[in-house]
Amino acid sequence: MAYYGSGTEVDAAALLNLAPTIANVTVSDLSDLGAQTGDTERITRPAFSTDTPAGPTANSAVGSEWFEARSTENQGDPGTTDNYFFFTATAADGFLIDLTSLKYDFWVSDAGGGATTAAAEGFVSVNGGEFVSFGSITATDNLGMGVSAPVASADLDLSSIKGAQSVEIRIGIGYSEGNAFSISGFMQGIQLDGAIVPNTFPLVITQNETNPANYDFVWESKDGFLYDLVSSTDLASPISTWAVWEGNEDIDGTAPENSLSNIPGGSDSKRFFAMVEKTPPPLLEEDFDLDDGGFTAPLIAGVTEGTLWEWGTADSDNSFGVSVSGSCWAVGLGSWDGGNGDAGFYDISNASNATTTYLRSTPIDLSGIAGAELSFSEAIDAEDGDVAEVYLIDANDAIIGEGPIHTATLSGMSTSYSWAAANGGTPIALPAAAMEQTVRIEWRFTGSGTDYLGWYIDDVVVRQTTP
Repeated sequence: MAYYGSGTEVDAAALLNLAPTIANVTVSDLSDLGAQTGDTERITRPAFSTDTPAGPTANSAVGSEWFEARSTENQGDPGTTDNYFFFTATAADGFLIDLTSLKYDFWVSDAGGGATTAAAEGFVSVNGGEFVSFGSITATDNLGMGVSAPVASADLDLSSIKGAQSVEIRIGIGYSEGNAFSISGFMQGIQLDGAIVPNTFPLVITQNETNPANYDFVWESKDGFLYDLVSSTDLASPISTWAVWEGNEDIDGTAPENSLSNIPGGSDSKRFFAMVEKTPPPLLEEDFDLDDGGFTAPLIAGVTEGTLWEWGTADSDNSFGVSVSGSCWAVGLGSWDGGNGDAGFYDISNASNATTTYLRSTPIDLSGIAGAELSFSEAIDAEDGDVAEVYLIDANDAIIGEGPIHTATLSGMSTSYSWAAANGGTPIALPAAAMEQTVRIEWRFTGSGTDYLGWYIDDVVVRQTTP
């Protein structure tokens, strides 16, 4: 279904490209978000005297590039919250994903000093749900400095996953203690196998009793989904290319069934109809690349002080904290030129010796919504004892629910921290009390540490959840 091609020195970008091999599915590029904190050199050739071995399972070539997941500071069992690679696959509207297997090749090398073992474990999340392990492989190197171990190949069963709208695959890397001086694990040749199938359900078409040239439509539906009535005179053409008929699109699902009445049938000698089921668009989606997204950082008397949230391109002292690029919202953007300027540290020079600042989203209308969830990317450089929380507030700025809906994990030390999906990539559920209201998301940061950059956020999405 999708194949990660082997990159080369000439075309290293091919390493990241999980191009789909079949239609009606979108597959993201491979990402190392969360893999080896602070390690930015990912696409590298080894200093070994021998070429990269071929990946026998997923067809990567001898001498190809790879992802390096290292080192001894990531010892422990593989997981989904640190030191992993991931990608997502999303079916087009009107289609679903049936998976078969995930194949990948993994090998390990060390800098001498004794044998070491590394493991690469697969995890899958279906339609934004919890991550579940579906198998792992291990590779052991006891061949000495600079000599790569034989490739360990995974062919992991995913045939139980049928009818998914989207899946996220994570491959977590873990290392045993061993006796090696330094450990490097290498990932190459990732291949996802499966099929894209039409999302079919009964559509009953009957002639309208009053106007025989028109038709009535009844179909099984689901709350929270949208439906398009599409039509074509050519049954051989893919349903994805059929045009919406008579403006009947984005029809709200009202389970257990929906209906349309007295719809013109056209004057053609033959005409075919289908109902396409779609997931609703995001209630809020901002990447802040073009503007601030309408978000605000209010000044609240007696509450906010120190450094406020700012939108723009962060230019902080990356030798001390978060590495950032592109536009985002941050607790102070900084203006660092490599040796001078504002390093981007939040201000604690006031009477309270602290920064307290709030960031608010644009209003989000939850009328008619049964459930919703929040996801965003974050990077954080803060002292233990600082507070970074997300709240939901109503039209009067009052907190909805009993407290924060998310509390960020603090770095606890000043070093280089990378962007990561908030809450380990699991969407954050909005409280039931928020439904049927107009709400805003509020990020609250309070910090009192010396030489810390604070909190950065990007890629904010609020989606309606479906039963």
